[in-house]
Amino acid sequence: MTAHDPKLSALLAGVPPATVAAAPGLARLLSSLIAPADAAPPMAAPAPDIAAQLAAARAEGEAAGWAAGEAAGRAAAAADLQPRRDALTAALAAAQALTSIDE
Repeated sequence: MTAHDPKLSALLAGVPPATVAAAPGLARLLSSLIAPADAAPPMAAPAPDIAAQLAAARAEGEAAGWAAGEAAGRAAAAADLQPRRDALTAALAAAQALTSIDE
């Protein structure tokens, strides 16, 4: 049988080409025979750019690391400064108590 055979055309008449193309075995072979000759073969998916993906992953990891390091540094600085803040607050309260005027 060839693509121009009336028996083949009658056999596949009324069946959507997408359905026939997705079918396994003989139906797929037959659909390839009746496909137009000028139809372009399906394009293969482009190969992934591994270098670009690696660079993006590295940049994402670096940004996450910097953010985590900054948060940890701010928390440590706040913990180190808290006793000094408490001492200054107590000194201010004592100075205000000593310099207040009794009415």
